[in-house]
Amino acid sequence: MHDDTDFTGKAVLVVGGSSGIGNGIAQAFRQRGADVHVWGTRKTAADYDGVSGSDLSGVGYSCVNVGDPDAIASAPEPFAEGRMDVLILCQGTVEYQRREFEQEGWDRVMAVNLDSLMHCSRRFRPALEASAGSITIVSSLSGYRANKGNPAYAASKAGAINTTVSEDGTRNAAPYSFFNAVGDEPPMVVLGLLKDPATGGMKNTASNIAATGEFVVNLVCEADAEKMNMTSIDAPADLDELEYANIETLPSTAVTPERIASSPVSFECRSLEMLEIGPRQTIVIGEILVTHIKDEFILDPDKVYLDTPAMKLIGRVHGSGWYARGTDLFKMDRPKPLPKD
Repeated sequence: MHDDTDFTGKAVLVVGGSSGIGNGIAQAFRQRGADVHVWGTRKTAADYDGVSGSDLSGVGYSCVNVGDPDAIASAPEPFAEGRMDVLILCQGTVEYQRREFEQEGWDRVMAVNLDSLMHCSRRFRPALEASAGSITIVSSLSGYRANKGNPAYAASKAGAINTTVSEDGTRNAAPYSFFNAVGDEPPMVVLGLLKDPATGGMKNTASNIAATGEFVVNLVCEADAEKMNMTSIDAPADLDELEYANIETLPSTAVTPERIASSPVSFECRSLEMLEIGPRQTIVIGEILVTHIKDEFILDPDKVYLDTPAMKLIGRVHGSGWYARGTDLFKMDRPKPLPKD
């Protein structure tokens, strides 16, 4: 058992935990004492025997089609007495040969990658509320190969610059698309950090977070796109990327790393957990200590209504250099609550 964190007695469900990143997360929790159950797409756990990137030893398993809301609602309880402490949503699917350009393919991908997040959360909300548990959504996109022809898969990925400081005081900045907000009490974010493919060691951002436990997530506006891109340079650890990219900063209030002055929104964070979920990847779960929002984007400070479109945020989509503007937006009202029995 790993002794960096202790999840003994905790019930953890990993949706999409049968292979890949989700399976790495499931085994990381199991190795730290948790009672782990995974949902996958094959009929039985034995159907994954011999599959690369799949290890279901020591975990429970259920076959659930999360693209079907009724299947989510009727799936058997993963743990006795309906208990649950952690819900990890790591499901994902993709349609190749440009099938996502057709409505049927688009709908299938969206049903799994987006719609099912809400359906799973609604299904297990009572159990998580009873245990004061947490939900983590893991969203990832290819960083080395283009996802051309997969518009549904590549949709809605956020772009961010993380700023950190090494133990010797060297400032670091790097862009990340493997980033998401995952909770609000306390507010939390999750980062997916890949290791150096040449050395297998941690890159600067991960090393700095491991050493200091602090980082700042800065959302990127279109005006900062070029500067953000400059921080992605492969450079020695002693290079100050903020100075190199001529990025102006402001002092943070709760952590040592500075925040980017031009960022519409910045989150000052402290690391809660760093999980090694595979030979090349690390997940960082961070608690947001302070949030900075530029005054011009606050419509109502009492109700915290924000003018998000005015921020002109950009998002990482497919491949090594493609980004999206957040200008093609539409709004839908939530359905009215159904009457309770």
